Amino acid sequence: MRIKEEELRTQLGHKKARVIKLLSENLRLRTRINKTDDEIADLRIRGMYIRDRIRAEKGNINIINENRMIVNYQASLDDLIEFVEGQYLYLRKARGSRKHAGVFNKLPRV
Repeated sequence: MRIKEEELRTQLGHKKARVIKLLSENLRLRTRINKTDDEIADLRIRGMYIRDRIRAEKGNINIINENRMIVNYQASLDDLIEFVEGQYLYLRKARGSRKHAGVFNKLPRV
């Protein structure tokens, strides 16, 4: 499902539109985070289509870490864009304890 970039620009502004367009078309709702050597983590964006996510401004980030454990995080659209653009994102562990997401700091530049 293709999203027109002009529609996104009017809703979100140019920067957000570019990132969402990359997410929806080029990355096909999946992007890969390269870590050291053979360590690879996947960032899977699940739940809604991107268009629905823009409307709701809520997303679910599924992170599969090096131990193959799936951890879910609720994130707003701005947090999602910040994550994709390679900024640092501090994540809270699902069970309440806080931990710096050190292995996820090297994120792909869009």
